[in-house]
Amino acid sequence: MRLDPLFEAQHVAYFLLFLFLAWGALLAWQWMNTKALAKDVYEAKREQGELADHVDEDTFVDVFTAAEAPRRGLYFFLSALVCGLAIPPAMALFSNLWYEVWSLTGRFEPVANGTLVYTFATFVFCMGVMVAVLYLAMKRFYALQPPNLKDAISNLNGTPLR
Repeated sequence: MRLDPLFEAQHVAYFLLFLFLAWGALLAWQWMNTKALAKDVYEAKREQGELADHVDEDTFVDVFTAAEAPRRGLYFFLSALVCGLAIPPAMALFSNLWYEVWSLTGRFEPVANGTLVYTFATFVFCMGVMVAVLYLAMKRFYALQPPNLKDAISNLNGTPLR
């Protein structure tokens, strides 16, 4: 009995490419709208009296963009892209290393390629790769994190934080 697959690998690859392009386009749109939003927020803060008179619009737009840009989404997008590109070759390398170690240790049949032990080890390896990529991305994200908007406005106004 032959079962036809519901999805072929080529169609899944096209679907993933479409998802990454759509996600990237959404992030680009959010980045572009941040400056327009900054000008609106500047006017609103100016009307509410939350900004000092010496704060000009260009400075506020720069500070607002640094504080409110979708950096987190960009880091997640880049992490997912790196994982999507790195896991297939990493799995091939892992599979080759597993086979070599299996061959050097006497070809013990319960841990051969394709067995439950091998499949579980592959799963753990893939999770390790993803965790390592996310660890590096989040370490960099928090190391380079700008101040939040409230703190940035306090700095612009020249008033100390409470």
